[in-house]
Amino acid sequence: FTVQALGGNYARVVPSTHVNVYDIGQIVNAIQLPTSGGLRSLTHLTQAPAEVAQASNIPQGLAEGILQRHMFRALANQGNKPVFNGEAYGYQAKGIRNMYWLDLMRGCNAGYLFSWNKRAWDKLWKQPEGGKKLAEKFPYMMLNNVANTPQSLAGPMDFKKELATVNDLVVPRQNRPASRVALLFSYPTERFSQVSGSSAHHLIRQYAAALELSHFAIDLLFEEQLANGDLSKYDAIIAAGTQNTYPQTPSYLTEFVRGGGTVILGQQIMAQTEYGLDQQWEPVADLQLRQPTQHAAGALDLTFKQSALIPGELKAKLQYAVHASDAWQTLATLHQQPALLRKTFGDGQVYYLAAHMPDYALASLLTGVLGQEDLKAQCELSRVDDGQLATNVEVHLRKSGDLTVCFLFNHDAYPKLMHLDIPGLTAENHVLIDPISGMRLPMDQHKATVLIKPEDRLVLVYGPESQIQSQFGKTQLADIDVLKQLYAQSQIKAPEDKDETTFKFEIDDSKAVPVNLKPYVNRGFVDKVANDGKGGWTDQGENSLQGVPWGLQNFLGVPFELIRFDENFNKTCIVLQSTRMSHVPLRIDGVKVNMQAKAMYFLTTTAWTAKGTEAMRFVIHYEDGSQATVPVVCGQQTHDWWVKRAIDPALPGKLAWKNSQKRGLFAFRWQNPHPDRTIDRLDVVSANNQPIPIVVAITVEQP
Repeated sequence: FTVQALGGNYARVVPSTHVNVYDIGQIVNAIQLPTSGGLRSLTHLTQAPAEVAQASNIPQGLAEGILQRHMFRALANQGNKPVFNGEAYGYQAKGIRNMYWLDLMRGCNAGYLFSWNKRAWDKLWKQPEGGKKLAEKFPYMMLNNVANTPQSLAGPMDFKKELATVNDLVVPRQNRPASRVALLFSYPTERFSQVSGSSAHHLIRQYAAALELSHFAIDLLFEEQLANGDLSKYDAIIAAGTQNTYPQTPSYLTEFVRGGGTVILGQQIMAQTEYGLDQQWEPVADLQLRQPTQHAAGALDLTFKQSALIPGELKAKLQYAVHASDAWQTLATLHQQPALLRKTFGDGQVYYLAAHMPDYALASLLTGVLGQEDLKAQCELSRVDDGQLATNVEVHLRKSGDLTVCFLFNHDAYPKLMHLDIPGLTAENHVLIDPISGMRLPMDQHKATVLIKPEDRLVLVYGPESQIQSQFGKTQLADIDVLKQLYAQSQIKAPEDKDETTFKFEIDDSKAVPVNLKPYVNRGFVDKVANDGKGGWTDQGENSLQGVPWGLQNFLGVPFELIRFDENFNKTCIVLQSTRMSHVPLRIDGVKVNMQAKAMYFLTTTAWTAKGTEAMRFVIHYEDGSQATVPVVCGQQTHDWWVKRAIDPALPGKLAWKNSQKRGLFAFRWQNPHPDRTIDRLDVVSANNQPIPIVVAITVEQP
C-alpha cells in the first residue's frame, strides 16, 4: 500500500495536497515518489562560468528534485521501506538509461517508465500528422514513434547491462556512506508560509542543492524525527529558513548543541510556533533581528577561509540587521554590518547567517563554515584548467569492503575535464577504473583525471589493484593526453544551421536566471469550455495553445523556465485584461526579481492582435526606488500566437517556439540601462486595448 504525491514542491507544501507526506510515510509499507520522481534535472547550460562564485543559480527543477529525493529517502530509511518511482520520464535511449541511473543512485529501488501506450483510441490518429500532434501533447508516450523512436526502447536494457557490472556495490542501501550533516525539514514552516506569504520556506531547497552540488553527504531530518531519532550521529544540523516549529523542537536542538553539536541557522531563528505565536530558542535569546537600513547587495568580508574550489567575491544581500550580545563572534560582514555570526553554547556552536546569497556563493560559505567544525565534502571535483569547482555535477559514493563506487552525473550541456579527489584515493597500490568502458583512469598521487560527457553519467570504481582486476578483469590505461584530446573534440560545436531564419540571442547562459512566475500566473495553456468566464488561455475552448513543453527549455539560446500544469494548480501563464477579455486581472504586481540584470528576456504572445498597438508594459522597480518601463507593442516586441507568416528578422520580437498547428510564443530582449542597480520586482500591466497580453516566462541575464 502506498500513496503518490504530485510533483514539484507539492510534496512539501502541505496545503497544496492536504497530505502530510511524513504522516502517510509511517502508514504505508512502500514509499512512492511524486510525479517525475524529482528527476527533471538538465540545465541546458552550454558553457562553464568564468567564476564559479558568480555562476547562475541552480535551476529550481534540479534543486527541488535534490531536496525531494532526500525527503523520500529519509522516509524510506526510517522503516527500511522500498522506494518506487511509478511515473519516471525519459526520452530516447540515452536519456532513459541515464534516468534509471540517477533514479537508482538517489535511492530508488524500482522504476516504471511512464507511459507504455500511444493513446490508440485518440481521434487525432485519424488526422494527417496525428501522431505528431499527439507527441506534442503527450511527449512521454513510449509507443508513439514520433515522441520516442523505436531505438529508445533500448534504454532500459542499456541501463541493465551497465548496472550488472557494479550491481552488488551500488544497490544495497547500507553501502551509502553515513552523513554527518543533516538538513532540518519543518512542516510547521511549510504550512505557515502558505498563510503568511513568506518565501523563507524555499531556502531549504537552495541549501540542499548548494550542499549536494558541492558534494557534501547530507541527510534530511524531519522535525518529527527529532523526538525518536538519535541525533548523536550528526555533527551539524542546518535549519534553513526555519521560522515556525513544533513546541518541542527548540528543546531538542538546545540539547543537541549543549552536547557538542553544531546548528547553522539560515536567515530565520525559529522565532514562532506552528501557529505563529512568538517563541524563543535559548541559544539565540540574545540575538535581535530588524529590517536592514542598507539594502544594497555587496561582497562579504570574511574572517575565515571559504571553499578553495569556489574562490573570489561572495556576493550577498542582508535580509536582517543583527543586534547581538558580546557572546557572538562576527565571522563575516556586509557593508560593515554583521552577516555571519557564531556563538559557543555549552560544548557546541551556533551559526547565524543573516544574508541571502547566490547558490554557489552560498556553497562556498557553507564549505568554509562546516570546515570550521572539521566537516568536509565527500570528494573534490575541480576543473583541470583553473582548479575551480566543476559546477552542476552530482556525485554519489557507495562503499563495499575495499571497493568504492563513485557515480557522477553532469547536468550541463557541455563536457567537463576534471580532477577527482576522494579521501582514500591514492596512486599507491590503488586504481580507478570505468567498468563500463574498461578503461583505467590516470592518477597523480591522490587525484585522478576524468572526463564526463554533456548530460551524461560516469561510473567509476576504485580500490586495490589486485581486487579490481579480480572482479573486473584487465583494464586499459587511458592516456591523459587522449582524454584532453577527446575533451577538445567534444567541445567543438555542430555546424550552425545555415537557414537564414535561424537566430540566437547573444547571451552568457552561465549567468542566466529564470524568474519564478509560479506564484503569479493565473491561467493555463488549455481551455475546455469557450466563453464560460473561467478555465484557461483566452477562454476560447479548443482554440488553445497545445503541446507547450515544460521545465527548463532553451529557446533562441535563452534558458526559460516553463511551468508544468499539474505542479501549479493548472496555472502556467499570465493572461491580462483587454477589451476582448474582461474577467482576468488588469495587472500583476510585485513579481520578485531580487537581482542585478544586464538584460532581461521576455517570452510572450498576444491574442486578438492589432499591429502597432501596445499590449502591455513591464514596470521595473529598482531597489533604490527608481523605475524603468518596458513597453510591449504588437508587431514589435511580440506577435499573435497564430503564427500566420514569417516574422521580419529586424524586429525585436523573435519566434521562439511553435507547435505543429503553427501556434507559438515570442521572445525579446530588453537591455537594462542600469545594470549596477538591483531590480527588486516588476509589474506586468495591461494597456487594456484590444490585444490580450500573455506572459509565459522571464529570464534575467546577470552582469
